[in-house]
Amino acid sequence: MSEIGLKVTTGEASEIVHVHESTIKRWCDAGRIDHVRTPGGHRRVVLSSLLDYARTEDLECDFLQFGERAEIVYQTLERARDERFSASVAFLFGGLRDRGDETIGAFLKLLLTQGLRLEQLFDKVVGPVLHRVGNGWSSGAMGVGDEHLMTGLLTDALYDLRSAASRDPSCGHSAVVGCMEGNRHDLGVNMARMVLESRGWRVVYLGADVPVHEFAIQQQKTASNLVGMGLAPPQVASDAKNALRVLGGLYRADSPYRIALGGEPARQLDATDLEGHPFEDCRAFDSLTAFSQWL
Repeated sequence: MSEIGLKVTTGEASEIVHVHESTIKRWCDAGRIDHVRTPGGHRRVVLSSLLDYARTEDLECDFLQFGERAEIVYQTLERARDERFSASVAFLFGGLRDRGDETIGAFLKLLLTQGLRLEQLFDKVVGPVLHRVGNGWSSGAMGVGDEHLMTGLLTDALYDLRSAASRDPSCGHSAVVGCMEGNRHDLGVNMARMVLESRGWRVVYLGADVPVHEFAIQQQKTASNLVGMGLAPPQVASDAKNALRVLGGLYRADSPYRIALGGEPARQLDATDLEGHPFEDCRAFDSLTAFSQWL
């Protein structure tokens, strides 16, 4: 019997292979999976042995899809539970870099099933990965083709995740969401869309590069409670101010709504820039967690 490697409790082992804890104890006693005893007499299951047994017996186990990296993925998720996300960022970035199409989406879904909130996943894992990809391109460490491929893989994974995270529109609220004209990078607003949908909002998604007046038109057509607009460099704070002026001019008091702005140009606005408008409320956000709390 090997005592090398990560060990888990029988309760944790039961969650990993989706069986009752008493079944894990029987397997230990029968010698089917390696385990040790603590000084207090409690079983500790050798994770690698448990995974080997699950693979041999064709048991249900979410970690087997990661092959030889299954144990690493489990350790990474354990750190994420304790809000230590650097390993998750490194794993996701590595999956994008190595074109691990299937494992990217599977890893994101596992993070959600381990108790992370969707906005926390975006702020603490996906956002830093996007920042790392952008830095790789700007520093010359990767070409524009690599940057586009990695961003595309992440976009596909997020679309896959959306179906798992969305709820039926049940809260009675709706939002118009998109990127301001000139911003073709819609991953950020897509994540905002998913946060809204996970809370039961109906979302009218306009996508990238949308003229400002179209947000007002769609809001009036749908009587939406919220307009969410994403900006990105080379856009600057003055572009955000101009967008607010345009929307303010088109605002109808009989169809009230709030405005949420996101992206670096929006974060450059100060409090006075967000005041004096006819909207029910107007905010600029630097995180999806803050956005979700505001909702």
